[in-house]
Amino acid sequence: MDLVDDASSTTLSQMGEQETTWAAADGLRAWVEKYGIPLALYVGWKNVYLRQATPREQLRGEAPLTQFGRMCAKLGIRIIGASSPQAKGRCERNHGVHQDRLIKLLRLRKISSLEQANGYLEREYLPEHNRRFAVAPAKRADYHRRVERGLDLRRVFCLEEQRSVSQDWVVRYQNRLLQLEPQGKRYLPAGSQVVVQQWRDGSLHVLQGEREVRWKEIEQLPERESKRRELWQGPPPRGRQPAVDHPWNKAAAREWLRKQRRQEERYGNDAAVEAVESQKQAFHRSHEPLGNLANSARFPHSHSAGDDSVFPGEEGIDSDVGRGKVENQKQVSHFPTAPRRSPAGCSEPSSEGTLLSR
Repeated sequence: MDLVDDASSTTLSQMGEQETTWAAADGLRAWVEKYGIPLALYVGWKNVYLRQATPREQLRGEAPLTQFGRMCAKLGIRIIGASSPQAKGRCERNHGVHQDRLIKLLRLRKISSLEQANGYLEREYLPEHNRRFAVAPAKRADYHRRVERGLDLRRVFCLEEQRSVSQDWVVRYQNRLLQLEPQGKRYLPAGSQVVVQQWRDGSLHVLQGEREVRWKEIEQLPERESKRRELWQGPPPRGRQPAVDHPWNKAAAREWLRKQRRQEERYGNDAAVEAVESQKQAFHRSHEPLGNLANSARFPHSHSAGDDSVFPGEEGIDSDVGRGKVENQKQVSHFPTAPRRSPAGCSEPSSEGTLLSR
């Protein structure tokens, strides 16, 4: 990482394995601690510094921020993206000097680790480089700002992610379970939002607003009490019976009375209804399954003219009703009245409308 002052060409460099967020944060923090907070940074379009807005951010009108961009926003540093490497010509020319001279100097001193290389840069190489190549600025005004008193740079140069508090007051962060402890006499409300900070030394800190929340790491989630009710071992509970004057019962009673009235209008008095019901039962008893009976047994009710044998179904029926002599024709109107064709030797239905046999 290489930071160059645009006004004086003062350089601050650090070596790292890759150009990551932590590498950029370490370089900027070293500059802030030594020279102050700059107004703006002119960087390339790498996802460490800048990124495209997501659809949700576009709908909300939010500016897309990376972790490094959030660190700069806390310090009030503006990030400007360079459209091409040539736009950062001052930095690129410095890189050419470092790649030529620095590698040879490290080889001569037999430096082979990052820790040794960064120590050499800070103690010997950068002071000599700035003495030879730095220039006086055109204006003596220095626009670097001082770090405010009480500002903890560890809370600025850190990774932050927002998390939700679960129902059992556990916060998940990178496959780790952080059990929140009560703050005073109460826990944080379930579902509330907290910020998890990861400092440079790897420590985690949970914040709600500006207040830090105590927590402890657990291996697994706490067991929850089962909300399932125990199975009922006794007799099944009876449903609640509606009262007699309940609207449901009133409606059923009105429907039953309406059916009774229709039956009375259709069949007349109770005696006629009972007679018709007994006649129907006798009629059904007379129609037993025929099976493979002989012809003589299939029609046992057949008789010759003048025979006074009793028709099947006449037993137990009043003679007047059995012979179809019913006073009220409406009482038997539900039976067929038209004569039906019967087998040879069988009686024909009564012309008065009451079916006696087939």
